[in-house]
Amino acid sequence: MWIYKMKRIALVAITLTLMIFVGAGCSPQYQIEVEAQPTEGGLAAGGGRYVQGQRATVAAEAFENYTFVEWLLEDETVSENRIYEFEVTSDARLVAVFEQRPEETREISVFFGHPEAMTTGEAGEFGFVTPVLRQIRDIRGGEILLALHELIDGPSSEEEDVLSVMPDDVEILGFEVGGGVAVFDLSAEMFGPDWSGGTLGGMVFTQAIVRTLTQFPAVDRVQILVEGEYWEDGHFVWDRPIGISDIEDEHS
Repeated sequence: MWIYKMKRIALVAITLTLMIFVGAGCSPQYQIEVEAQPTEGGLAAGGGRYVQGQRATVAAEAFENYTFVEWLLEDETVSENRIYEFEVTSDARLVAVFEQRPEETREISVFFGHPEAMTTGEAGEFGFVTPVLRQIRDIRGGEILLALHELIDGPSSEEEDVLSVMPDDVEILGFEVGGGVAVFDLSAEMFGPDWSGGTLGGMVFTQAIVRTLTQFPAVDRVQILVEGEYWEDGHFVWDRPIGISDIEDEHS
């Protein structure tokens, strides 16, 4: 009885093998593997077992901030198309190569204090501030916020001919842009021990921030709050949005 069962099992195994062989058209099968490089760059699909002579299609899809470059087979470029179709003749390992897109930047002007004008009390071309060119990330809708961060960070060590206009420990508590008006809510450090104060200090700050932020098409006027309250430094109450004409007529 035991021998009979073993023979039956062997017969079934042989039958299944023949069915697979016949179903494959008596042609050998090959393994196609796909891989994304780097793995964080995107996805590669289309791998599997194929019958010799069958057409295989592999596809690559890049993730955000990456671009598909090419398909490699044994370190040789076989296609620069994202979707690649080929005839299967052997085992193969295809690599989808992705490349990170370079970070897009834009040049802006950041206004800092003009030492000579502040010392002499004689306003220059831009009042008591002067522009410094900076490269920032080109983020749609975020460049205004990045510009304010540049003001908070202050001049670099190489920019010895300009002065900071606000303490570097200030935090941005809120930010809103609409109808041509940018409103920022700053933390209490704005008026902390590092704040220069005085009429000139407030004038330099308002000129710097208005000139820096109104260079963007979405901003015509600016208003600064401190801890949700109107800016008030003892000399100027910032109770409404102001623009270039205001700082030129009233605070220069």
